[in-house]
Amino acid sequence: MTNNGFLLVATSETHVRAANMAAKSIQDHMPDAQIDIFCDLPKLLDPKLFSQINVMDNPHRRSKVDCLSLSRFDRTIYIDSDVRLVSDLTELFGLMDRFDLAMAHGHARNNPKDNSTWKTSFPPSFPQYNSGVFVYKSENPKVIEFLDYWKNVFHETGFHKDQITLRELLWETDLRLYTLPPEYNIRYAKYLSIWDDKEAVPRVLHFKQFKNEHTPFQGIASLKDHKKIGLFNGLRTKLSRFDHFILKRKTKQKVFCIGFHKTGTTSLTKALKILGYKTIHGDGTKTWDGADEGKTLTKMIDEGNYDLPTLKIFDAFSDNPYFSIWKELDKRPDSKFILTMRDPDRWIESACKFYKDRRVRHMRQWMFGEYADPSSSPEAKQKWLDAYNAHNEAVLAHFKGKDNFLVMDVTKNADWETLCEFLGKPIPRKPFPHVNKTKK
Repeated sequence: MTNNGFLLVATSETHVRAANMAAKSIQDHMPDAQIDIFCDLPKLLDPKLFSQINVMDNPHRRSKVDCLSLSRFDRTIYIDSDVRLVSDLTELFGLMDRFDLAMAHGHARNNPKDNSTWKTSFPPSFPQYNSGVFVYKSENPKVIEFLDYWKNVFHETGFHKDQITLRELLWETDLRLYTLPPEYNIRYAKYLSIWDDKEAVPRVLHFKQFKNEHTPFQGIASLKDHKKIGLFNGLRTKLSRFDHFILKRKTKQKVFCIGFHKTGTTSLTKALKILGYKTIHGDGTKTWDGADEGKTLTKMIDEGNYDLPTLKIFDAFSDNPYFSIWKELDKRPDSKFILTMRDPDRWIESACKFYKDRRVRHMRQWMFGEYADPSSSPEAKQKWLDAYNAHNEAVLAHFKGKDNFLVMDVTKNADWETLCEFLGKPIPRKPFPHVNKTKK
């Protein structure tokens, strides 16, 4: 009997944790599947998910090129750690009765990084293949020889991406290559917004966001009934291209940044985006399909309706109107709140410099009325300062002793450790972002 199995390769804490979720998605749809992994941090793995855990030597960003040829299976399906299965893929092993290798084309074929070449020029009709989902006949010595050659060439050439050399080797090889249909490696969630139920059902999702999502993916329970997909089916609305989509990822815990303007909210929003949250900062043009500088949202709030449409679209929220309705938002289950603060004197100085001579937008008019420009008069400046202090005092009193609350001074001591511990997220390798500093 043919020995078939899955292989994952993961380096760094983020990818190893994500590999648990990739393996879980395999196990959910193929309970008897064998799943092996090569990694550098085995202590972060759930051993119940893996048949064999191998600790690799000299890990690097593209360690998969070193490990593919080491598969112990006769036929292997390799997947990246940011891949999630939404279907049983047993039938892919059967492809290897006729072929030696199978992958889907890369999607971003107009990106210069995906058009790079090594020694040979190619016609556009032979693009790069995406190696994040890779089926291969590992019992064939010629396939192993091909994979080892790819490994050596990758290290010799020094390209950042492994697919540049892979493209050329596939062009030259005599191995039988099969191109998987796109539903076996869907790279971007945006494609699902136009997916029709007459198309082949999605089988494999390969979204960048999964790298930072270390909770089980809640997608389609079964793809046996094609009619259950019902992608959109006339439900496309202007609120969100994914709002009514059945293939939704698990709703994330909502995070509300409830600090005033000019307290580092832009930096915090950027940090949350790096951590994988879908963020919104204020209600500026193009932040979402219904954005109108807050007119719709504030109208709802004035009418006592706090079920804002953006709450269904985004995961993390900052700036107005969210910091103005923090008490109502705290009634929502499973929410976390971050109060960004800074020294009041420095804050009002920064606010006056930033808003001086700027167009008064609706949100500021809604909050401060005739005092919407803090630099316009001593009275306006004091109104802003009083509102700032009163807001912070009320928030601190309300959340005192609660574990869903964090205070941060982004201007002084913002760091990944504090934020990630609060949110239960792994620490990124990127430095903590500091943006929109007022020029001296």
